[in-house]
Amino acid sequence: MKKSLLITLDFPPNVGGVSVYYKNICENFPKDSIRVLAPNIDYHESFDQHALYKIYRERMISQSLFLWPKWLPMLKQAEKIISSEKIEKILVGNILPCGSAAYIIHKKTKIPYYVFIHGMDLSTLGGKKKILAKKILASADKIITNSNFTRHVVESFGISTDKIITAYPCPNPMAGPNELDIIKMRNAHNFHDKKILLTVGRLVERKGHDMVLQSLPNIIKKYENLVYVIAGNGPSLENLKSIVRNLGLEKNVEFITNANNNDISILYELCDIFIMASRRLANNDYEGFGIVYLEANSFFKPVIAGKSGGVTEAVQDKINGLLVDPENQDEISFAILHLLDNPHYAHVLGMQGMDLVKRNFQWWEQAQKIKNILA
Repeated sequence: MKKSLLITLDFPPNVGGVSVYYKNICENFPKDSIRVLAPNIDYHESFDQHALYKIYRERMISQSLFLWPKWLPMLKQAEKIISSEKIEKILVGNILPCGSAAYIIHKKTKIPYYVFIHGMDLSTLGGKKKILAKKILASADKIITNSNFTRHVVESFGISTDKIITAYPCPNPMAGPNELDIIKMRNAHNFHDKKILLTVGRLVERKGHDMVLQSLPNIIKKYENLVYVIAGNGPSLENLKSIVRNLGLEKNVEFITNANNNDISILYELCDIFIMASRRLANNDYEGFGIVYLEANSFFKPVIAGKSGGVTEAVQDKINGLLVDPENQDEISFAILHLLDNPHYAHVLGMQGMDLVKRNFQWWEQAQKIKNILA
């Protein structure tokens, strides 16, 4: 693998799927072959000191009213690193603005660059930004997508399919929670003798929490002990709480807005079904893949997923879970009731999900695809 520089605005300790994706990809590269240029954010020291590869932390985007473009500092920083480290290839973590810097460097030095695309970074572009993105993609050596669905989005920008590779996100190995922590969680939230429906993720409209909530009254008629646990935070929180109040679901819905990784692993362990009814919004906001479904599978849990975006590559209908129309409340209700009524079938889906994760979604295997093009 040629010595490469990843330029990205998303990197730990920033939270989110994209940051975790780059972390895991870099950890599976030879440590002397990868360098990272990432934002100088609070608390990065504790992460960086354990990284096996070198991370350059800089203020990449200018806050000055008198400097344009705002990403000019990033360009200068990248050029300095490329010169001092003798970088041979560039990885672009964000098509805008990181891709603009890589494009200019390529024109000046002929160093090839490779662009990661996760879905929304292209699908919501319009006007001049869309034109610029097309130019950046056209000059890239390769484009790396997080799903075949995202691959098709890239193709819609006029990029040939042989220029694109897909490297899937993978679930991170989670340590199984200890029994004492499980007991504490049960006691803290009164989860004793409950059927637990779980969603983990940022509280935004496309995740479909509202549609799951709308389906609950029909389910609670049969399963009064059902609790829907919503783990996450985000701009939709107050709207979701309002739906809970309006439907009188206070006893059947639990919001956990500050869950850490250990809490999440406990919730995966405790839940009966994982659900996220992701949908595509009118502004083209959609789920590029859906790593949380595979995280749940890695705890042997069945999943219910909205049939949209790249989700169908993480969830195979009747293999590791059930796919539903995320806009159809009746379909969502039926899927939940079907798994609650048939616990053996739910268990089989969870077992098959774990097998799917082991066979198809391992970080070393996905990273190898990228190492091959950087050789």
